[in-house]
Amino acid sequence: MIKNLDLVVSRYDVKYVVVHLHSQTSMGRILTKANWDKVVESAVKSLYELSEWSKNCGISICIENMPRGASSYLEFLSQLSNSIKCLVLDVGHFYTSYIDLYEDRYSDYYNALIHALSTFNEKAKVVHLHDVIVVDSKPFKDVIDHVVPGQGFLDYRKVLKALSVFKVEHVIVEAFITNDGRHVKLSDLPNYLREYTTWVKVYL
Repeated sequence: MIKNLDLVVSRYDVKYVVVHLHSQTSMGRILTKANWDKVVESAVKSLYELSEWSKNCGISICIENMPRGASSYLEFLSQLSNSIKCLVLDVGHFYTSYIDLYEDRYSDYYNALIHALSTFNEKAKVVHLHDVIVVDSKPFKDVIDHVVPGQGFLDYRKVLKALSVFKVEHVIVEAFITNDGRHVKLSDLPNYLREYTTWVKVYL
């Protein structure tokens, strides 16, 4: 990874690098009491190596929460807080985590989101914002994310209001599809996001 990062930062003006603490091994995909400590130990080692690289090049390493796997757990990310200098909170990914892990603990998703932000406070510097569509096929729920803000289940005004309390430096819209499944063209995004950008100015 470091070799690849060296290639990127030598060619582009990189502000920060987003890392997914995620593994395709069974240990990384499914976090249990039995393997928790091993996954944490492995993550700390990876973060140490990346932080040493970041010191030399002056580029921040930001860790993103994932919808499933080890880094979908706030408890896992909190345990790494000494090693994490910057958190990327992906609101769509966090909705999946909320449904899978935290729905019974909070009155609604937005309270859970505020708790997640407050857990990391000034470290939550970057937010990836996109909407989600929830397919309720009982007993399971499937969350389709990276939907254009305002076309899915989330109220982006409530999300932006929650963000306004914290020292978020970058809000990145990661919208790839519309609510009918069509892929979004870059040229179409300004029309889709006109109302959203108005509310960004209100809250941020």
